[in-house]
This record gives sequence, C-alpha cells and structure tokens, in this order.
Amino acid sequence: MKSIDPKDAPFVALSLSVSNRGIFSNDPHFDQAGLRRWSVEDIVRWLEEN
Repeated sequence: MKSIDPKDAPFVALSLSVSNRGIFSNDPHFDQAGLRRWSVEDIVRWLEEN
C-alpha cells in the first residue's frame, strides 16, 4: 500500500489481522490490496437480496 496510498495501510493491516468478510469502502485502492471491498452499492444489493 505504500506505493498506492500510504494512508490506507492501517486499514489493510487491521483487515488482515482479524477474521472478517472484507472492508466497507468506496476507495478502489483496497482492490489492489487483495481485500474484499464492499461498496455502498454492494451493501444495498446485499440488503435487497436478504
């Protein structure tokens, strides 16, 4: 993340250190970190399905 967006590094570290289903963000930089990213649209779609 250093070369992508250094400010995102703590969020990536936290996400990798605990059991989770991804990170909620509209920041596409997280896609490059290999994390599952939930956007607002993803959450709305999930809520409509469940």
